[in-house]
Amino acid sequence: MLQSTRRYLRAAGSILNMIPNTDYQKIAGTKSDAENMDLDVRAVGKDLTTSIEVYGKEYRVRLSRKPARA
Repeated sequence: MLQSTRRYLRAAGSILNMIPNTDYQKIAGTKSDAENMDLDVRAVGKDLTTSIEVYGKEYRVRLSRKPARA
């Protein structure tokens, strides 16, 4: 069988996998969409807070290193 035909059949087989071995409900959990969205928003907020704090510390360091103007 040609290599290109094998690749085509393998791709079609993965697309048409109607009965996957993976239990996606177990991965996704049983929380509602609202609960998952709440967790996502909290995670993003926490990441933004950390980023702002790090930037603030770096900014203060840069300010302290600038020579005083006469």
